[in-house]
Amino acid sequence: MLRYKVAVNMKIFLTGASGYVGNYILRDLVKAGYEVNCLIRKGSEKKLRMKGKKIKIFYGDITDSAAVAKAMKGCKAVINLVAIRREHRKQTFENVIFGGTKNCVDAAKKHGIKRFIQMSVLGAKRNAETKFWQAKWEAEEYVRKSDLTYTIFRPSFIFSKEDISINEFARLIKKFPVFPIFGDGEYKSQPVYVEDVSAAFAKAIKLRDVENGIFEVGGPKKYTFNELIATLETLVNKKVVKLNVLLWIAYPIVSLIQFLPNAPITMGELKMLTRDNVCNEKKFAEIFKIKLTPLEKKFKGYHK
Repeated sequence: MLRYKVAVNMKIFLTGASGYVGNYILRDLVKAGYEVNCLIRKGSEKKLRMKGKKIKIFYGDITDSAAVAKAMKGCKAVINLVAIRREHRKQTFENVIFGGTKNCVDAAKKHGIKRFIQMSVLGAKRNAETKFWQAKWEAEEYVRKSDLTYTIFRPSFIFSKEDISINEFARLIKKFPVFPIFGDGEYKSQPVYVEDVSAAFAKAIKLRDVENGIFEVGGPKKYTFNELIATLETLVNKKVVKLNVLLWIAYPIVSLIQFLPNAPITMGELKMLTRDNVCNEKKFAEIFKIKLTPLEKKFKGYHK
């Protein structure tokens, strides 16, 4: 038997519902019959693509433990997605990713909630190279040591029509004649379709085989960065000149410009981009019974 009671109309606590991945997960939860308590910051409700009697909005910040505990009351499971792309004043990776996760875990224990599903990332590890990866690792550790029944997902780049990584590469290809490639471009990634990820989150609530499991998540194909850009050129029907920028030149430049408003890239992002971001996707696909979607099948429609 499962360690917690699963009912079709059980209530789920969801953070990050207004984000692009969160919107898909919210949709899949409602389709599966769950009621969802969404904790979102004031103003973010405009980004929600779903509304209805099964969705209840609570305004607050994940760094506010009282707001988290209030919104979680009456729920039977927690799905925590919240992260930030860049730090801004008090919104640091440590405060939002680790501190927010800590607040969610502590509130779950306070309310007697047993089931906890956490969004992490490939690259999360002890003594990681970037503060983002390190905060994700610390958040994972707090979940793992909590005595809750957890499932942790570590995806590679998640692509959709709303993503801000692969779509940005495509936009740059369409807009400019030259595309910069940092280093040799042989570092690898494994883009995974957002609906494959959201389906797994919704299924994880009921599946016993995924209890206290960590799942690395990737799409059906691994690309070097050079191959990814070549694929995007084909999908948007435009060729560009590739300009390789040596890392020993890029590092000091990026370290200076990263503090400018709307900087195109930060040092942390550069390091994450130029490291391999791949996994063995078969375990994830088999357990969650998901036929992984190729990048080429969906992405062309985003840039007609």
